[in-house]
Amino acid sequence: MSIETNVYVDGRWTTRTMNVDQVIARNRDDGGQEKPSSALSSPRPPPPLLGILTQTIIRSPVVKWIIPAQIRHQNKNDVVFVYDDYIEIKEIIQDGDGYMQNMAVKADFDSSIRSARIYGLPRQYYIHDWKTEGGDPLVKKEPQDTQVLPRTQIPPHILVLAMESKKLVFLFAFDDHPSQIKFVSHQRPLPSHSSMPVGEHLAVDPKQVSLLQSTTKSCSDLSRSRAMAIAVSDDGPLVLYALTSMDGLRRDMEAAGQIHGDNFKPVREERHIIVDGVIVKMEFLHPPESDQNNNHVVLLLVISKNGRSKLICYEWDCSSSLITATLKGPGQGLHEDEQIPQLLVPLKKSTAFMLVSEKRVTVYKDILTGLAKSHVLILSNQEPPQEPGSSKRLPLWAQWARPMRNKAHTRLEDNIYLCREDGVVHFLEVKDKVGNMLDTTHRAGLLGNNINTSFAAIDMGFKGDIGNDADPAHSVDMLIGAGDMNDGGRWSFGAREVAHKIDIIPNWTPLQDLTATDGAETIRGKLGAVEQVPGSAQGQTRFFASTGRDPKHGRITEIRYGIEAVRKGHLSELQELAQIIITQIWVLNEVDGGFLVLLSYPTHSSLCIWGVDEALDPIDGTDYEIDYDARTIAAGMSAEDLIVQVTVNSVRASKSQLEAFDLQASILAACVQRSENDDNRMYLIVAIRNEDGVYLRLGYFDTTEQQVVYWPIGGPIRLKSEPVSVWFELKGDEYFAIVGTLESTLQMFHVSLSTGTIRAFEYTLDGEFAVCDSLAVLTMESSPNTEQLLVCGLRNGAVEILRIDLRSDAELLSFCERLQIGSTTVTVATDNSRISRAIILCEQKLRCLEYPVDALAKAQVPASLNSIWLTDNGLSGFQQGRITAVTQASSGFAQGILFCVERSQIHMARIAASSEPRMVPRHIHVNGIPTKLLYSQRLKKLIVLYHQIGIIPAIQRNGNRITSNQRSFPNKIMIVDPDVERITLDSDESNDINTKSTSHDKPGERFLGVSEWFPNDGKDLHHMVVVHTQLARPIADESKGRILFFSVERGILVPKRYYEESSPVYSLTPYGPNSLIYSCGNDLCLWKLDVRAGQSTGKMQQPIKHALGTSGRYISTHEPLVYVTTDCNGLMVFKVEEDKFVEHWNESKAKYSLHHLRIPELSLTITSQKDCSVTGVWEAPNRSVDHSAPNVFQATLSVSITRFHLIRRPSWQKSLGVDKSSTTTSDPFIGTSTNGAIYQFEVIDEPSRNLLRFTQNMALRDRLICPFGDSFNSGLRHLDPSLDRNDNLHVDGDIIRRLLDRGAEHTLRSMLERASFPSSHRGAESDFASPASRQKRFAELARAVGVVDWENGEELMTAVIRWMRIRLQIAL
Repeated sequence: MSIETNVYVDGRWTTRTMNVDQVIARNRDDGGQEKPSSALSSPRPPPPLLGILTQTIIRSPVVKWIIPAQIRHQNKNDVVFVYDDYIEIKEIIQDGDGYMQNMAVKADFDSSIRSARIYGLPRQYYIHDWKTEGGDPLVKKEPQDTQVLPRTQIPPHILVLAMESKKLVFLFAFDDHPSQIKFVSHQRPLPSHSSMPVGEHLAVDPKQVSLLQSTTKSCSDLSRSRAMAIAVSDDGPLVLYALTSMDGLRRDMEAAGQIHGDNFKPVREERHIIVDGVIVKMEFLHPPESDQNNNHVVLLLVISKNGRSKLICYEWDCSSSLITATLKGPGQGLHEDEQIPQLLVPLKKSTAFMLVSEKRVTVYKDILTGLAKSHVLILSNQEPPQEPGSSKRLPLWAQWARPMRNKAHTRLEDNIYLCREDGVVHFLEVKDKVGNMLDTTHRAGLLGNNINTSFAAIDMGFKGDIGNDADPAHSVDMLIGAGDMNDGGRWSFGAREVAHKIDIIPNWTPLQDLTATDGAETIRGKLGAVEQVPGSAQGQTRFFASTGRDPKHGRITEIRYGIEAVRKGHLSELQELAQIIITQIWVLNEVDGGFLVLLSYPTHSSLCIWGVDEALDPIDGTDYEIDYDARTIAAGMSAEDLIVQVTVNSVRASKSQLEAFDLQASILAACVQRSENDDNRMYLIVAIRNEDGVYLRLGYFDTTEQQVVYWPIGGPIRLKSEPVSVWFELKGDEYFAIVGTLESTLQMFHVSLSTGTIRAFEYTLDGEFAVCDSLAVLTMESSPNTEQLLVCGLRNGAVEILRIDLRSDAELLSFCERLQIGSTTVTVATDNSRISRAIILCEQKLRCLEYPVDALAKAQVPASLNSIWLTDNGLSGFQQGRITAVTQASSGFAQGILFCVERSQIHMARIAASSEPRMVPRHIHVNGIPTKLLYSQRLKKLIVLYHQIGIIPAIQRNGNRITSNQRSFPNKIMIVDPDVERITLDSDESNDINTKSTSHDKPGERFLGVSEWFPNDGKDLHHMVVVHTQLARPIADESKGRILFFSVERGILVPKRYYEESSPVYSLTPYGPNSLIYSCGNDLCLWKLDVRAGQSTGKMQQPIKHALGTSGRYISTHEPLVYVTTDCNGLMVFKVEEDKFVEHWNESKAKYSLHHLRIPELSLTITSQKDCSVTGVWEAPNRSVDHSAPNVFQATLSVSITRFHLIRRPSWQKSLGVDKSSTTTSDPFIGTSTNGAIYQFEVIDEPSRNLLRFTQNMALRDRLICPFGDSFNSGLRHLDPSLDRNDNLHVDGDIIRRLLDRGAEHTLRSMLERASFPSSHRGAESDFASPASRQKRFAELARAVGVVDWENGEELMTAVIRWMRIRLQIAL
């Protein structure tokens, strides 16, 4: 029995649900009875002053809409992905079938996106004719090769977003830098007549003046604007907008002289119209052909009133005011099967449109002449669902798309693709001259994925197939769709051809459960043996999640964060590679459609051709004169096939039909570079040992008509120490070289060839075994040859970054930072596709090192280091192995592509130049829907609970159906090796122990969770797997539960016994050596193994129960304490005393909680609630009388966190001092939500919280950082967090990161020097209104966190920015 009572907590009364025993115990305490502990009578110390820092690591992958839109430039094949609260621009790079390259993300909106459309110029069929353009369709276009938008020109399309915060956002983008894209936006408020979400229906007039038409129209014609409409809410008005023409927008920008949001005013006029009914669908129709002036605007609405739907139409002349918009007629009623149409598709002829319903497709035309004529296509005989067990209803038509066609084809017919939820695609040909307009309709193909509203046809820009001059109408269509709780992709649809999947759009929703390894990484070899990755004892934790909701697309997803490298080809099962380890690899040039590859082994070298058939063919020594009998240490090849090979005992340069150059010498280190100006010239710098010592020589190879010749540059330079690596750069009449030596030094030489002077400088590397084995130079892309950094790969597993300053008279090299990556030697190389980025190989793993573009050469800015993950579009479970060597092609089609050696394989993978770290999921597909999973540290495998969906056929007798088809949901448990690339779970008779599944459920039972238990029976320690379930009885309207026990015997689950409970068992966890604690219904139970005289009887004792008053959803233990997250009462903590539960403490306020995580070193417990909040609860050493624990901070997010997990920072972040930048010593932790978003949380101390929150409060008022936030509605009164509410204990790291990405020091200084900041408190000025007081307070807060207070303000800003970048490092 439970009752509600009022409790006085922290100065206010709180309503709590309590059982009778709790009330009696509380009254006993108040009556002066003896208390169980003297701690209750001691005064409780004040809670610690802490804060919480949150960051969005991975955003939700759920795509709402996919819109092909040229919002940057007319020649860019951009596609806009619209998510729940952010957008992303992807560009289709024309390489074969093309690939999607991520270009930019805009995630600074203040609310969710309700709808999205584009407006502007008509989409033109842009043909890339490679014959006339003189290019190669297979050569990718780098960002620096494309056209950059002039600063006074706007692109062809504008993106319009209707926000849940009741505003319209218009935006476009332009390339401000080869690797930076900037957005220009304009906001317009929507009428707030309702508290309901607004903007679900948004429509844009499809008719616009094209660029081709603009050459023949007068200026007055160009100034016309078209229209847009939005339904504010169900009970709100219809808002019409007259939009400024694209030519008018361009003139405004030219008049202002620059692109700026203040000059971007897309709306000319606005009008509100009250609609009698609820708007179901809304679209603009194409005007009739009789409209010669293109002034006619037609808006069609499907409205519902009193359970009936009808069509109504508004029309007006766009050359006049919106006041002329009138309703045409009383409307036209719809058929009963069309009351709630799924799709409304405007057609291009006869002001026609198409209504798509569940059972029929109806084409209406000539609606302006009276009642529209309709033609019906019945869909009653459409094909059955692809997954009949997923739902009792037929799949809905999710979205439509219109492929690009040329004008000649468009005049004859209109083509439409319809896509169903289960991936069935139909193709419709609509012709005006055909009676019913539907000429043909047929199934075009099957996507093989479930699809939501994100479905579109994209223009690849090809003229038919490559090399084919076929009409675009008959070329291959490219369709793109994001998956609904499964992966999406991009498909090619050709006439009478099977749909071919080209790309994968990853999706890992819903993310239901999360588990993690212990951080010691293992990889299962080809023969099945488990091998530990070298150095993995200090490796990062691997995370696995149960994702997917469809039987065909259920999977276990490994959560990986970093840079994606998509495999474009690979060589496998190479016996030559399997026997001997490859030390280095070079891709020299393209040969006959393949690649010329030079492989170096410990004792010899091999020259091979990687052919188009993905085979590695050795080349006979007579074809190329290289040294096959020695280990190669450097190599290169010119564009004119001049090969330079440097081995440990020779230098050889050769070219076909020419006499080769051969020098026999003892070579210690060398570097070969291709000439940028001469296709036939190769440069070489080499360290040679002779009887006089070690010398450094620079020269180049060239060819005459008969032979290859060597020309020295300058004289030899004597080295003081034995070199192991060398790098050089030639600039005009001078060059500089850097040599790494065995004595842990760097020797740098700056040589002037005109005067012969040599400036020498030596730098000592700090640390044991700090020998520099490889060198790479990073250059700021915005200012080449100005700011450079030297990246040194050291033998002790560290990377040391130095600044190169040739203008300095003293130190040519100065220290920037040192990153401890691992414990083995580090190989570094400059990324050929992005010269401000380096590729790193350490401990057989690939990483990417990069600095912010605007702060590359600042010694105070920490580097960004991210993992590189190889993926395969054809194998989502591809497992990246141990990489032993890596290189990049330096020119041609393969420039920038990685070639990675892994055992007996070579992978060819592409990293986009604009790649940013993101989620790189790896899926292990399961023949079912996984719900819960657990990583077994003992087995090094996953224990997975999943269920399947089946159909029980109807029972027939004498030809009559007695029962109907029924769905079944059998539950199963299995053990999965997380390193397998693909598993098949089709039967219980499988002999593979890695895919063995077991089913012991009852009808109506659902597995709720799984735990490992290691009971001791007095003789042996047993490995048990315990599953707790819910057993529904719909007829009896009750639910029961069971606890199932399995023993693990030789890696196989063997069922032992089960116990039934009177209520569902919601959660369970082991306690002590032989006990279990579980939540059964509204009770908390302690269940012990019956052990007598040191021997187990094999039975369980009667469980000890304690009433919670609500169900416990998650339990964790820290003996003797038990932490229970409950449905309605928040977090409750009990102490087990004498086999009884004693209330220890609980939250001060009842909450609807989801999960919790203990941080024992801070005496904190983090809890998450259903209202999207995350709370830190402090466990005081002295408990209060009412057993309540205070909250020390609270953060409010946009989603609810369903799982927490601790995460260990990598060693390189600790070397930066991330763990020393705050007095708190706890590790960060991550939180996941069902929509796939992953957040990083970190508890921070008071000084860190104050500085970050002071900066955040300024940023919230800055339109550059928060362009869509309304500071007057944000509740912000003060800048100083110590003067504001308790909400300032939460620091939004996303806002701080925006500051770092958008100007960093410059933006921070401008906020501090701003004349005044408005306050949200009735227009009054905020505190620290003057720049002087603001800067003084900022300096005080910076000193409090340990940032040195330099007298020079610029250096103080630099130090604070560096501290912030360290503080915000992502630990995943």
